[in-house]
Amino acid sequence: MGKIVMRRPVGREGQPVMVERVARAIRKASYGSETGWIFELSEAYAAIEARREPTKPMVDKAWSMISSNLRYEEVYRHLIDAALEQPHPAVVDPA
Repeated sequence: MGKIVMRRPVGREGQPVMVERVARAIRKASYGSETGWIFELSEAYAAIEARREPTKPMVDKAWSMISSNLRYEEVYRHLIDAALEQPHPAVVDPA
């Protein structure tokens, strides 16, 4: 019987696909290290899936940038920033 080898999925230019990046970020936020990130794949898929529908602040930001000369990557980062700026009532401000 042959050995099972897990191949790391890579996107263009050899960069890890988004799901791996998210899994690594979840693992590091939870345990302080990326070691064992493979165990966070389910959560990573769920986190990416949750972003399928943009929030109102993301849509508003997109509309405000329509006439800008920014590249897609820059606009995308601004949309994610808009989503992250939304306060969540369960998060307590440490200040």
